[in-house]
Amino acid sequence: KSTLLAGLQQALPCVVAFTQDDYIIGRDPTAIEARLGGRDLHPGTVDHLRLLEDVCQCLQTAQTAQYVLIEGFAAFHDPTLFNIMDARLWIDLHWSQIYDRLRPQNQEQEDFVLKTVLVNYEQYRQSFQGRMDLVHCVDGDFSHKEALADSLAYIKRVTQARCWNKPEDVY
Repeated sequence: KSTLLAGLQQALPCVVAFTQDDYIIGRDPTAIEARLGGRDLHPGTVDHLRLLEDVCQCLQTAQTAQYVLIEGFAAFHDPTLFNIMDARLWIDLHWSQIYDRLRPQNQEQEDFVLKTVLVNYEQYRQSFQGRMDLVHCVDGDFSHKEALADSLAYIKRVTQARCWNKPEDVY
């Protein structure tokens, strides 16, 4: 997600970006989630109200922002935030890809990934399945360049008349 966000920030003009990691509630740096790179992966760990307030304030006051991007696993959890989005991207990953990216280093981390992270991921994914017609799925097997090109094509279709840099200029 963060690599795609960085590519979109370079390719799109006048971007303001929000990262859900900045809205994690009560993150304990000694907790196993932090040792796995802060990947809490549960919608209940995000201060959705504060994120929504910050996004709405940005939309009302940021005169130069043409694109407001929200990066985070639980970005679709808040229905109000979901409904104000013009374009919605979901990077569709198989559980084995998630496991590989988290790279558990010991049995405690592996148990956490298998019993908590992957379970939460699948529950969250299922929770918005009824709205998937409103979401563009980016194939998790795409290269970074392919994911960026696919995402930009989708955003262009949704937002129409914008200035565009070519995806190949980004990488």
